[in-house]
Amino acid sequence: MLQQPTIDLSNMSELLEYNQEKIAQLARIFLQSTRASFSELDAALARGDIALIREVGHRVKASAQIVGAFGMAQLCEDLEHLPKTDISTETASAGAIVAQLHPLLNQADEQILQQCGGNGQN
Repeated sequence: MLQQPTIDLSNMSELLEYNQEKIAQLARIFLQSTRASFSELDAALARGDIALIREVGHRVKASAQIVGAFGMAQLCEDLEHLPKTDISTETASAGAIVAQLHPLLNQADEQILQQCGGNGQN
């Protein structure tokens, strides 16, 4: 079975009139800002700061949708709408979601490297 790409740059490509330089630049900005946001998520998770986790989920969801990282966007929406229960259950639920996000970011980085050249770590 063929694996679906983690990131689909086609919509963004159309919006940017297939300008490869602009596509690559926006994709790299997405990777850099998402890495920073995921570090923020990890720290919030360690502190049990569910409000911040929801906020970061919302922020990353929007940028993920723009670049076509729809699986990541869905997981971020799940963070944004974590069911309100007790703190330990919320933290465990958030941790399970965050654990799925990191591999998606790595896969997106690899795909952007293949499609655009370079990566977001520059």
